[in-house]
Amino acid sequence: MDRRALLSGLAGTTLLDATGGCLGGGGGPGDDDGDADEPADGDDEPTDTTSTDGPGGDDTDAETGTSAPASGISNRRFERTGDCPVERAGTAEVTFGADAVTATGCITGNNGCKRAALAGTTYDDASDTLTIVVTTTTGEETPAACTQQLVRRAYEATVSFAGDLPDRVSVVHESMGERTEAATASRA
Repeated sequence: MDRRALLSGLAGTTLLDATGGCLGGGGGPGDDDGDADEPADGDDEPTDTTSTDGPGGDDTDAETGTSAPASGISNRRFERTGDCPVERAGTAEVTFGADAVTATGCITGNNGCKRAALAGTTYDDASDTLTIVVTTTTGEETPAACTQQLVRRAYEATVSFAGDLPDRVSVVHESMGERTEAATASRA
């Protein structure tokens, strides 16, 4: 009897059995994988409530857009800046510049395919508050299999204003089925 052939056959079958369901694309009707941080409409890219051109479907590391002048926001830029240490997870910092507000932060994703993305920027004129919402999403170039570990993704979001900067800024993280305020800041 050829033991090597038998063992290699068993090893291949065992590997297939062990990874069954993990490597498949899933996504059939009624497939509920519990990925609450992905948009319900099946679109991998979140929408931006202030942009006239949206983040698009490309897998670049920076996204830009403009908004209607009535909102006070003249431009926005979002850049993924790599991974961040565990102690920074779920945090953000806000800085006020001459004509822009910048939020740098670290958002947690539920697997290795998740990346930081700008979900939206809104300016409320009545309360003079800018809200920046960051989420995690999968890119269009998602591999067939992702690591099943929590990841921490760093980002920088810059929102420019045509006029005065807002008095208050709130940075919100939407990830892993939760919506949390990562930072608030007020101009001094």
